Amino acid sequence: MKALLRMAGFGAVGASGVLPNLAVMWLLVDHWHLHYLPAAVVATEVAICWNFVLVDLVVFRSRRGRHWAGRFGRFVVLNNLDLAVRLPCWRCWSPGPASTSWSPTW
Repeated sequence: MKALLRMAGFGAVGASGVLPNLAVMWLLVDHWHLHYLPAAVVATEVAICWNFVLVDLVVFRSRRGRHWAGRFGRFVVLNNLDLAVRLPCWRCWSPGPASTSWSPTW
């Protein structure tokens, strides 16, 4: 039962990361007129930090054997591997190079 609750908490934290990601994308693209690819990188980094804080405080609160910087480093590396795969795919499926449009549901 504890593992199931931890899994549900991990999923809820991950889902909540969509909110800061979309908010930062909206701010950078629609208001600061930044191209959507660098905006996606910044938005992803913000969401990664959001998710780490929540995962560390809520989901794995009892598993804090190492310093937070080491945990954060591993978390960032793993999540940026996802970004390294996702960003080129997003570029291939998006409009031309001059476009600043983006779709949060790609």
